[in-house]
Amino acid sequence: MSTEACIFGASVPCENAKKILDIGTGTGILSLFCSQRNTQNATIDAIDIDENAYNQAKENVENSVFKAQINVFFEKLQNFLIENNGNINDNTQKYDLIISNPPFFEAHFSTQNIQKKHAKHADTLNMEDLALHSVRLLSEMGVFWVIFPPLEMEKFEKIAEKYHLFLYKKIKIFQNEHQKIQHKIFREICGFSFQKTQESEIIKENFCIYAQNNENSYIYSNDFKTLLKEFYLYLD
Repeated sequence: MSTEACIFGASVPCENAKKILDIGTGTGILSLFCSQRNTQNATIDAIDIDENAYNQAKENVENSVFKAQINVFFEKLQNFLIENNGNINDNTQKYDLIISNPPFFEAHFSTQNIQKKHAKHADTLNMEDLALHSVRLLSEMGVFWVIFPPLEMEKFEKIAEKYHLFLYKKIKIFQNEHQKIQHKIFREICGFSFQKTQESEIIKENFCIYAQNNENSYIYSNDFKTLLKEFYLYLD
């Protein structure tokens, strides 16, 4: 369970969603975060193409108090809710929230380990497919949230706009205040919708994971403690 995934899961506005899709669920952590925060007893569909991740997510969901809400599928996004004849199932109720912590490194060399390959590379889910199929599955007033490193997010924003998904909120995550001053962004969390937002109206926030405790050590920042206090047992 990565720190940035926890920040993502705690930041996405899922409280009032009634139907949620988690693309590339991994261990199911984002679906579980959304279940805990959601006030509507939302139906959550979580999909992953990696069999080990799928099995781990199934186990984690089954051992949680939210198992009635979450459905885990061993399925590619490109095939999800498409009928055997290749046609899109138009009778499917679309999602009012889609979240994804997707493969990061499109241009990097592939790893020999197939599980790491699926988790860290976009060979099985590139940005184009992520945008295209999220648009296919998103309701008219729905929102799509994704986390990427800054260079990848810059690429994805352009691709998303091509499919009429427009940025309306961006959270820049920094490891600490020193990196914030140097503008060394660690990750970006972005929200998109079909409603175009003027550049001046896009909500922009900064978030630091750590605060400096003394010259040689760091502790979790107050922002981090406030955001994650309901999910972490210890935040010292």
